[in-house]
Amino acid sequence: MYIAREITEYSTSEIGMECGGRDHTTIMHGCQKIEERLKIEPTLETTIQKLKKLIKEYNT
Repeated sequence: MYIAREITEYSTSEIGMECGGRDHTTIMHGCQKIEERLKIEPTLETTIQKLKKLIKEYNT
């Protein structure tokens, strides 16, 4: 959910629909949790960047 928000222009409602019909507040909560973890877990940023790169490569 967090990566979808980062690499697309989809709204939280649109992402929720793509994630099995989740409510937009669930998406917002999930993104907030990742943002919180990024503050205390520096290696998570590296993992997210690698995943974003793989997704972008797959789509080209």
